[in-house]
Amino acid sequence: MLNNRLMKKMFITSSIVTILLLVYFMPSSLGNNFKTSVEYVDLINNIVYLVDDDGLLVETSVSMVDDNNIESKIKSLINHLSDASNEIIPNGLNHVLRDDISLIDVFVDENIAFLNFSKEILELKDKELIRLIEAVSYTVLNVSSINGVGIYVDNKLINTYVDIDIPDIITKDFGINKMYHFNK
Repeated sequence: MLNNRLMKKMFITSSIVTILLLVYFMPSSLGNNFKTSVEYVDLINNIVYLVDDDGLLVETSVSMVDDNNIESKIKSLINHLSDASNEIIPNGLNHVLRDDISLIDVFVDENIAFLNFSKEILELKDKELIRLIEAVSYTVLNVSSINGVGIYVDNKLINTYVDIDIPDIITKDFGINKMYHFNK
């Protein structure tokens, strides 16, 4: 009888240990099968121009992934000017590019950036259009090696569509925050 009890206790103990070992070493289909990878990227600060509450352009800094491709860097900077951008901007500043206006294409030739926008840009009032041109130009002119900006709408120079005196190639000589008196 004593021998029977001892055998019963040993059987229960060894069964529990066996079950625990099986559970411990058995792979679980419900287990954590996630792979973790970390990629470090270099962030650089770039200058963009946004509109303050008084309607004036203000220089502000944004952090972006360092991109050696100038065209994609310009596209990313222009995206920071857009209402559609999910980027957080400082209080009191507003985007200058409505979300319905899109940048169709960018190409750089001989240190001149050519930007082609959708025709919705023409729906802007004169003052808004000038602020947009100034903001886009000054933002792009802060990219190293860019000396001028050409702004196009549906592959035609913007001068074709508006009565505002805009140079074919805009440089910093164009100015910023100029006061205009429009008759419209």
